Amino acid sequence: MSTESTSEVYTKAAERLRDTLKWFLTSLAAVGAVLIAGLSLSNIGEATGARLLAVAVGLVVAIAAVISAAAVCASVLGEGVNLSVYNMPTDPDLTRDISQDTALVAAIGDGGVAGLGEQLTRAVNEQQEAFREHQNDPQNETKKAVYRAKDLEVARLNGIADTVVRMAAYRLMRQRFNAGARWVAGLSVVAGVGIFLFAWGANAPDEAVGQIPAVVETPTDVEVHLDQAGRDRLQDELGEACVADVIPAVVLEDRGGGEYRVAVASTDDCDAILVDLGPADGAVALPAE
Repeated sequence: MSTESTSEVYTKAAERLRDTLKWFLTSLAAVGAVLIAGLSLSNIGEATGARLLAVAVGLVVAIAAVISAAAVCASVLGEGVNLSVYNMPTDPDLTRDISQDTALVAAIGDGGVAGLGEQLTRAVNEQQEAFREHQNDPQNETKKAVYRAKDLEVARLNGIADTVVRMAAYRLMRQRFNAGARWVAGLSVVAGVGIFLFAWGANAPDEAVGQIPAVVETPTDVEVHLDQAGRDRLQDELGEACVADVIPAVVLEDRGGGEYRVAVASTDDCDAILVDLGPADGAVALPAE
């Protein structure tokens, strides 16, 4: 593998990491949008006690976790890698990668990566000295050849340094990526817990009521538990206070499929009414014992 091809490989690998982070960031933004759009807020007003606390905590935790995960991706994506041949960290993985490229090992020489910066500095100083000698005597072919040789050596070492720096930068970016991925995975679990808490709190089950028999012997005393749709439909006829509570009634006719004709007697809260009720209105149940 040539020095140039090695450099290209690590440049493309670093670009793939950045593209993956961009994909993560876009996905998190989409998840956040779906989360906010999909949260059902219609039943929150009916949540009380522990369920109301779960709604509040779950909503805050879920949104905070998604935002935090997006911030982690943006931080890793936006943080540049400022490396040069003079400040590369000691990395066993980098040393192993370099050792696998025999052409690169031969090009670096006995000094290894640790001595590459010193080699480049020395070569640049010798190049500048040869340039001054050549400028002082431009017709001297020997000095001109020496300058050209020193110039080529600097170019060679710059190419090697560029490849090694790209390899080190990729290593550093991958470390940050792996750390960020672990954070995102953990925050995703936290977001899932938050969504579960919110869903549990916001969707409280109906209060347990006695089940009405499949076939009702009429007339039968029952309790009517109206849902919101039933309250809205019957509020004007029964009264606001009546529809807000369990309504004592008598089933006069069982029409099947959860549809009944019931009679509501006049009370302090309820007006007398004969009405047809269906599953959309609520539940008709035997009085609790």
